[in-house]
Amino acid sequence: MKPYALAMSEGFRRSIQSRFKGWILSTVFICLLGVSFLLYNAEPRYGGRRISTWMTLYTEGLSLNRAQSAIYAMGADAVPHLAARLKVRNDLLARIYERSPVVSGLMDRLFQGGQRFRSVHPQAMVAEDLLINAPKDWDSRIEESMIDMLSQGNSTDQITAFRVLHAFNPDPKRLLPLLRLILQKQQLETSKAALEFIRRKKIDAKPLEDEVIALFQHKDPTLQDKALIIASFSKLDVGKSMPFLKPLLDSMPGSHKKRMAMQLLSSTALPVPEHISYLETGLDDPSDEVRRYAVLGLGGLGHDALDSLEAMLKLLSDEDFGVRMTAADAIGDVGPGAIKAIPELIRTLNNDFSGVGQHCRRAIEKIDPEQAKNIMIR
Repeated sequence: MKPYALAMSEGFRRSIQSRFKGWILSTVFICLLGVSFLLYNAEPRYGGRRISTWMTLYTEGLSLNRAQSAIYAMGADAVPHLAARLKVRNDLLARIYERSPVVSGLMDRLFQGGQRFRSVHPQAMVAEDLLINAPKDWDSRIEESMIDMLSQGNSTDQITAFRVLHAFNPDPKRLLPLLRLILQKQQLETSKAALEFIRRKKIDAKPLEDEVIALFQHKDPTLQDKALIIASFSKLDVGKSMPFLKPLLDSMPGSHKKRMAMQLLSSTALPVPEHISYLETGLDDPSDEVRRYAVLGLGGLGHDALDSLEAMLKLLSDEDFGVRMTAADAIGDVGPGAIKAIPELIRTLNNDFSGVGQHCRRAIEKIDPEQAKNIMIR
């Protein structure tokens, strides 16, 4: 039995050695394939030079115009190579990004939680400038590349993609799912970039209503402001936003938070007691902007603001020109029911020489066109 056991042991050992050698050879083979993959020159060329060479000349200010012309002459196939250089500093890694979507996806997930460890390519700003000012026929390829960057979930890349997309007009329907995911995460800088993009491109934020309203309670005041601005111009559902808006409307008089909240309420208020009460309270606020938005909101309610007319008339004597002007316009918007306001409008028209008189005249025309024909401005 002993010789047989020794033979079995020797056979097992040789089998292990054989497998180990196979693993080593396989690993070496894979590494060689990887090296050949990376060393393979996939960069587009022009005039015998690679795109990376032309970008170096561009970055260093050598043959600037020539380098730009050469890169653009390569056609839209240069877009993936420029987009890759928006992401990383090392040219070898840039080549991985542009050659292997699978590897780039893994790297994006790896760096997603630790942006501080990620360095930026020295030519990133050059690549960004080249993409923003690229020929018109590159637009669709650039938009595709930037949408891919937005979908990867890496905040640094997403912010860069938003900056580039500001120069283009991508289909909002394609961007809405990505914008929703970004806003749901409530990451500070990425959410700011997303809201700024929505504002500048005038994208209707109604499909993103829940995500935008949720940002009203974000701890960062700048992000709060951006969310409130988006809600104002998109006229989001006031019923949904009011529970989040109340703490801001009840904040300290004259505060920035109250001003931003009043701006939103002025554009979305409904003729209900709660909204009217908040707007009337704003007429006495120390902040001239809060007073202006409050009277503007009441004017937007038209005839339903008739009971607030006396309080609105007081603002015709406000110390701030903008408030007086807005008050005159708002009183006119109340309509024919504001006939009692005409004497005060005439008094202001004849005594206020700051330019408010013209607004008073227009207000009178809205309330009683016949009486307005007989009014002369002194």
